[in-house]
Amino acid sequence: MDEIVIEKIKCDAVIGTLPEERVSPQPLLIDIAFKLDLHAAGRSDDLADTVDYSQIERETVEIAEKSSFFLLEALNHAIGENIMKNRQISSCRVKIFKPGASKRGNGVAVIMDYPESSR
Repeated sequence: MDEIVIEKIKCDAVIGTLPEERVSPQPLLIDIAFKLDLHAAGRSDDLADTVDYSQIERETVEIAEKSSFFLLEALNHAIGENIMKNRQISSCRVKIFKPGASKRGNGVAVIMDYPESSR
């Protein structure tokens, strides 16, 4: 299966369980990979034969910036479920990286897979 990948989508979201994390939005980096058949679009050179990844990117940022989840897992789930609404997409993987969320590392990432069977 073919794949489209969008890397390091920058956005800010209120996310976290600590009181200080609930005060103002924090930076996040989101990677999305989704699988679908790209051969028809490769032959036709027509957007109608593929997925508009700029729309998926816009929707992802909108979900993150309007959310106020406590857990990265919950935000990841909201994004993944939204992507899987597109019937052309057979599966996707969402990675959300929160810089500074680790005391000794650069941050924390939550990666979740959304197979076709989760619909």
